[in-house]
Amino acid sequence: MRRHEVPRARYLLGRLLRARGLVDEALAELQVALASDATLVDARFERGLLLAAKPHASEQDLITGLQETVSASRLSLFLQCRLKFWFRYVLRLQKPKTP
Repeated sequence: MRRHEVPRARYLLGRLLRARGLVDEALAELQVALASDATLVDARFERGLLLAAKPHASEQDLITGLQETVSASRLSLFLQCRLKFWFRYVLRLQKPKTP
């Protein structure tokens, strides 16, 4: 694979590693995929999910992860209520279950 870089293959390998719980290895593969092809939206999304879910992610890593995973619903929530966005996506607080 090193001889002929295929960014999509690196992205798929990153997804596989993430599914296996190998977060650091998955991040490394996604970084290589994005370095080869920065237009891989799926790889950006996966990397954002991994960075946002890291247990000891720094605030900067968390912000980077959120910036990489912008969606219409997240943007809409941010524009409607920034505090609600902060609670849901940055602090990742869950809604209480209704009885």
